[in-house]
Amino acid sequence: MRCRRRPVPLLLAALFLLAALPARAQRGGLGEGAVVVRDGAVLYDDDHTDERVRELSRGELVVGCTVEFLGEFTYGRFDEDEGRWRVTWVDPERGKWDHGWMDPGDLATFTYRCCKFACTPFEKKGWERCFREAAEAKWAELEKKGSPGRASKSEKPEKAEKTEKTEKAEKAKSTAPGAERALTNADVVALAGAGLGDEAVIAKIRQAPAESLDVSTEAILDLRRKGVSGAVIQAMVERAGARR
Repeated sequence: MRCRRRPVPLLLAALFLLAALPARAQRGGLGEGAVVVRDGAVLYDDDHTDERVRELSRGELVVGCTVEFLGEFTYGRFDEDEGRWRVTWVDPERGKWDHGWMDPGDLATFTYRCCKFACTPFEKKGWERCFREAAEAKWAELEKKGSPGRASKSEKPEKAEKTEKTEKAEKAKSTAPGAERALTNADVVALAGAGLGDEAVIAKIRQAPAESLDVSTEAILDLRRKGVSGAVIQAMVERAGARR
């Protein structure tokens, strides 16, 4: 199976294969394949147009395909042009195959051992054993790392999970029957304006079961404009700092 073959005289083809076949294409050498890393990856008909041959899904496989002297195509190396790579795709169930060009960002490359002459990675239906083994190893590596196009199994970091649980617990406490809601800047302004005195307001700030105090620069300036004393604001800053 070849990418595309232009007619050449049989003698010239034989001489080319014997004299010019690169070492990498011999049995025992190494070839290049790739795993598709996202759904909807496009297999283009050409290296520079947007005409599509098909769309590939994450986990599907392609092999590098390159043109040699006299128009002969071989497998096992990616031929690059206009920022795209020439590839061959195979449907392992139906034995159907297509050729085209893909964006390298949609591919995760791997090397495979050339178990067949000319590094051809195909069997009657689908991919040859050595190619499949290398592809499976690459797939396992991508799954472990959490590859592009799919969320990792450990998508949420442990810290984020703890933060989410903490927020839920605090929300549950604040909404429980009889629970006092969190103290806010508006509450402090109201207490200060009621003429209770700084000591009473500060005591409330320190003893409130929960708080949601804003002590940003803008908020502090706003508190001062509303008549809240420096001592009360200091107590607010200390209480807000204790939550960090």
